[in-house]
Amino acid sequence: MVRDWFRKLTPSRKTPAQSAETNLALLNFTDVESTLTLYVKALSDDRLKLMSSTLARQGSYSDGRTIFVPPEVDLFADTRQARLFYRLTSAWKVMQVRSGSLDIERVPDPATSREAFVLYEILSGEWIDRTIVSQWPGLASNLATLRQDALARRSTNGNGAGFAHLEPLIQSLLRLPIDRRPRTDDISAVTEGFNGPNGVLRDMLLATGDMLHGDEPEQSLRLAREFARENGHTEDAALPQAVHYRGRIRPDLLKPPQIEIEDIGEQESRGSGHTRRRPPRSEPLQVESNQPNPMRNRQRRSPIGGRQSMQISLADREPTRTFHQVPLTEEEKKGAHLYQEWDYLRDMYLPEWCAVRTRRPKSGSTEKVEQILRRHAALIRHLKQQFEALRPERLRLNRQLDGDEIDLGAYIDSQADQVAGFSPTEKLYSKVLEKERNIALACLIDLSGSTGAWIDDDPRNDQVIEVTRRGIVFLCEALTVLDDKHAVYGFSGSTRKQAEFSTVKEFDEPYGETVKGRINGLSPQAYTRMGPAIRHAAHNLSLQSARVRILMLLSDGRPNDFDGYGGRYGVEDTRRALIEARQAGISTFALTIDSEARDYMPYMFGLGHYLVIEDTPALATKLSDVYRRLTVQ
Repeated sequence: MVRDWFRKLTPSRKTPAQSAETNLALLNFTDVESTLTLYVKALSDDRLKLMSSTLARQGSYSDGRTIFVPPEVDLFADTRQARLFYRLTSAWKVMQVRSGSLDIERVPDPATSREAFVLYEILSGEWIDRTIVSQWPGLASNLATLRQDALARRSTNGNGAGFAHLEPLIQSLLRLPIDRRPRTDDISAVTEGFNGPNGVLRDMLLATGDMLHGDEPEQSLRLAREFARENGHTEDAALPQAVHYRGRIRPDLLKPPQIEIEDIGEQESRGSGHTRRRPPRSEPLQVESNQPNPMRNRQRRSPIGGRQSMQISLADREPTRTFHQVPLTEEEKKGAHLYQEWDYLRDMYLPEWCAVRTRRPKSGSTEKVEQILRRHAALIRHLKQQFEALRPERLRLNRQLDGDEIDLGAYIDSQADQVAGFSPTEKLYSKVLEKERNIALACLIDLSGSTGAWIDDDPRNDQVIEVTRRGIVFLCEALTVLDDKHAVYGFSGSTRKQAEFSTVKEFDEPYGETVKGRINGLSPQAYTRMGPAIRHAAHNLSLQSARVRILMLLSDGRPNDFDGYGGRYGVEDTRRALIEARQAGISTFALTIDSEARDYMPYMFGLGHYLVIEDTPALATKLSDVYRRLTVQ
């Protein structure tokens, strides 16, 4: 499976403690985002986008449309070196896409031959280095600096990793000059100390001569397959450490994975040799495990040589279900909010099953938010006028036994009655009644990887995350004219051990520059584990002293995660979390752009508690409109 080799491909991330011990400087992507984005646009003729991703901590990657770099760099003692790393990595990935090195016809399938894939990654990487020097000579010195750094790290770390027989090839190629065709004496010098008795390494380097300075990456593929046949197979070995500035090739993002969807309840029948009947769409519960093909609308080739926005695949496809899981360890529980999970197969809750880890996104630039405010100023004014109409009217009650002030008319009538010999009234006061809305809203935003997709799979359109960002800005701006308490949360995560819950705005926090900076920094993350996010948001809502509590969910797909939280299992747990919220007096409502949502939303949220938005750009205005309709008195 693609996921199996990718786990071997990615080295473990260095912990903050390790960074502290070695006095490494930390540079966040947000510190260089604006300049790097312009840099990538210029190099790619405005055809590639740049964003950070937690998955890129194991190595930058691209799906052919977007370059994904790590959210921070902590490899160097000086932030200037970290800035150089970000800049060169971005340029390197642009060249990788522009040159066609990510064309799926060229990238060997690791499921078929992992050795050919590894060799292609090595050889095409060297070819790209030399192509950069040829086409962008201004980067030559910076590239040489990072090549030396990469070589030093490999020499220090040793070569005991998987595919260890390829480590001499990697280090020898890094030692070769990149500004000219290597000569025989260059090859002899770099292979000294590595060369085996048969001179295999020297022969391999000699064979790469034409490839390294060729015009097309096609020779990289030919040599990779040829070397793989000669070296034999090492399919079970861990992949070698990546050259840090090159990152990785992600075949799982370049083509649609072949996924066999199986319902967990049918596992026994599988073992007995029976073929499972695919349930018709008319069966309400079985539909939940009948996942649509997430790649159905994404088969078109990218116009610039890569493949589709398949960060989507990490969030949309249903993973293999595994149920031989064990409770969280004390270490995994540390610093987390623990929540139960509903296992519909066993008809029971799994206690302390999910670790929700809260975080406050760093507040930085507000450029994107300010741009939204400028472009949509008229619409925002209109939304505020609509929300002003929701303000409760003041009602004055006259002739009261007590009140805020004297009712002059009642007092005059009382004096007149007394003069006339009648008994005067005691209701001489007036008071004003002000209806309080007393509403608390928690807006829960799906930040899964699929929100990095372009609308209609067209890179000329906005990404889903940009539409979501606009919707949040519209809602927060409109709510400034009301006293409704509101919070904005984002959720994503990778397995039940790492369910991330981002606090964009808390209930008692003003909507100001800090919050705008967090909204500005929203970006696609990993998977869509809805249950624990809903439970934590409902917990926060339950702490608010409000007469009406509303939980609104924005999502672009059904719940899933790669540790078995998908299909009907994910739907059932999410449904149970929503039932728990309603039992706590919280109203729930969902807005989704998933075209398949009508298959599972009625079951999860209930009729009248969700809205499927066919026109994705309309999500931005629908969010405010739905809230206004839900809270009208």
